[in-house]
Amino acid sequence: MLAYLIVLNCDPRKKVIALAKTYFAIQTRKQELSEKEYNKLTEDEKRFYQRDLTRKGNYSLNIAAKNAGIKNFNKFHNFGYKGLIMEKHPTI
Repeated sequence: MLAYLIVLNCDPRKKVIALAKTYFAIQTRKQELSEKEYNKLTEDEKRFYQRDLTRKGNYSLNIAAKNAGIKNFNKFHNFGYKGLIMEKHPTI
């Protein structure tokens, strides 16, 4: 987000800024298109889509944790959930 705001306020005559603006324009358009496609899905299809995104995200997280030396994935994920709870309810 910060990179986007910086690029937005820079001189587009500079090649790197022009390329960055083009990149962000393309990414914005891709997001718009994917949102339109998502909105056309049935509720069941949306649920399966979200489930698949979660599965892929968890897989990536596990790979990164494994590469970082995590051995006990149950504790690793449990601490993640505790962090989410504590963030929303700091008095707990």
